[in-house]
Amino acid sequence: MDPTRQETLQSIRQNWTIPPTDPHFIPPSLLAGLAPSHLSPTLLGAIHRLSTLTLGQRERAYNLLNTYFQARMRERGGNAGVAGQHDGGVLEVGDVEKACGSARKMSCVGVALQDNSSNGVWGVESGGGGGGGCTHVRAWDQRSTTRDSVEDGGEAQASLMQKRRVELAPIVTAQSGVSGLTMASGEGEMAVLSSFTPLFRRLQDELAGGGARESASVCLDGWERGDGQQRGVEVSEGETDVSAVQRAMHEFNVRRLEMQGKKMQYEDAVWRFEEARWRMESVREGMK
Repeated sequence: MDPTRQETLQSIRQNWTIPPTDPHFIPPSLLAGLAPSHLSPTLLGAIHRLSTLTLGQRERAYNLLNTYFQARMRERGGNAGVAGQHDGGVLEVGDVEKACGSARKMSCVGVALQDNSSNGVWGVESGGGGGGGCTHVRAWDQRSTTRDSVEDGGEAQASLMQKRRVELAPIVTAQSGVSGLTMASGEGEMAVLSSFTPLFRRLQDELAGGGARESASVCLDGWERGDGQQRGVEVSEGETDVSAVQRAMHEFNVRRLEMQGKKMQYEDAVWRFEEARWRMESVREGMK
């Protein structure tokens, strides 16, 4: 046997902790009885990648392979339960690649999305000078994902503490580090020079007390427009606007991370649905 192939097979066995007494590292039904030495290098390499993504989780990897293999056989009109025996179905590289993609998605599930700026859970930094820099949000989360094994039923995956760095699109404002809101000349409304106009308008209405569009409206710095008298607590010029911009950036970053977390949860639910459907079909085939 080719030394490179032998090393790959040995690495797969180590990743999945397959005992030496077990001659099969993949269920024979997925290979139509082919020996490992007859597998193509591309297929063997894909299986090796899957083993690195599912270290010590042999059953989970088998479930993923079975799910996508049988889904492909159903699309071709074959009987999923006996596809490997009657239709000549053999595991393909595409099936393994889909299993690898699902394993990667599952490794991202469980990100804690909580806004807790007081103890430093969220950290916002602006990369580069000016307003064109890319904003990064660092989130520390403890991932605790527990899954039941198909046969053993009691194995739980270890939880890991991991720091993720999420790349966000740059927030474009008129000036960097100064007010993002300016008074439009000759008009009674505030002109927002930002790419997030609706959000800034909402903040403007909140800070103006809901009366910015009336004749007796009040500017964001607390001064009345008509007689120049101060209204409320004194605030230095520009401080309120900077605070509003920072709050808008923070809210935008939080909503972006929440959306990513919901997407991961949805993909996790889709994977669990496919796995449950495969189990149900396996039980039905066994009862026939």
